[in-house]
Amino acid sequence: MTTVGSEVEVLRDVMVPMRDGVRLATDVYLPRSRPGPLPALLTRTPYGKSDDEPRPGRVTMPGFGRYFAARGYAVIVQDVRGRFASEGVWGMLGHDAEDGLDTCAWIAAQPWSDGKVGMFGTSYAGGTQHAVALEGSPHLATVIPVDAVSNMGWQGIRNGGAFELRFWNWVFTGGNVGAWGRRNQAVQAALEEMRDNRREYLLHLPLRRGTTPLKHAPEYEDWLVSAMEHGANDRFWAQNDILADPRRYQDVPVYLVGGVVGQ
Repeated sequence: MTTVGSEVEVLRDVMVPMRDGVRLATDVYLPRSRPGPLPALLTRTPYGKSDDEPRPGRVTMPGFGRYFAARGYAVIVQDVRGRFASEGVWGMLGHDAEDGLDTCAWIAAQPWSDGKVGMFGTSYAGGTQHAVALEGSPHLATVIPVDAVSNMGWQGIRNGGAFELRFWNWVFTGGNVGAWGRRNQAVQAALEEMRDNRREYLLHLPLRRGTTPLKHAPEYEDWLVSAMEHGANDRFWAQNDILADPRRYQDVPVYLVGGVVGQ
């Protein structure tokens, strides 16, 4: 679907094919007056590319897209694999290297593109940037990861070896919102009950597959159980580790943003 405003044209739910045939839902924001080939800004997010709900202190993806497209950029916002409108099965940063490479190549091949892609995004969307930078996309001009997932087995999902329960919370709440199973009303009701009573489920650790409503979102259940089972920095956590081999993360300008959450 295409919508056109006074300054910006929006191509919604463009289904971009990946190397294995899975198609990822992508919104493209373009200036209506094409001054020539455009540099592209890309974010790959699990949080919903079309979420335009206003919240204090938060810039929405549609708002970001319209702002920068009106200033001469092509802005591409994509649901990662298995989330919201994208096809495939979700896994925590499991396919984001090859999917990111394929998306950058797709952008570079478009008639409105000058072949250069800069990536941006926070948290998980920062991790998707690391994934592409580690693989060395020839189209990647820069990355701006903010509070990014970058060393999951020691300082990310596990911290000094201990599993961070905020990721239990993520999967039990907003993490499974984009799951395919939620399209079934009974499944949605079960997952919402689980979300509202997640503390009670937490009191009955260890989590076993098939014992909570999370079984209705099996890819999320499988990842969470596996993440809690695996120790710090074993092979389970090898993907997306920018510290394991720094030589892989070269020849691209990086503006890395981090910080400490206040108490």
